[in-house]
Amino acid sequence: RIDEFGEKLIEFVTAANEEMTKSIAELVRAAREARQAGDETAVQLTENTGMSLARLIDVEQRMTTLRKSIWTNGKDPDVSQAETGDASSESS
Repeated sequence: RIDEFGEKLIEFVTAANEEMTKSIAELVRAAREARQAGDETAVQLTENTGMSLARLIDVEQRMTTLRKSIWTNGKDPDVSQAETGDASSESS
């Protein structure tokens, strides 16, 4: 009877060890896939953010030019500054 119990215990421990090994392997695989997906998402987000920042800089430059144009009554602000000799006429 003790031998029977010992064999069943060995079978149980072996099966439990195999299941635990499979579970750990699945967990590592899932973590690796999630990290790769996260890395790809991070790269895509960085690229999209860079494009948005470039567009924002362009809009800011156009707004600055428009603001200068308004303050110089529609004349080219660079020409107006050169005519007056005032390089500090920019107001925000």
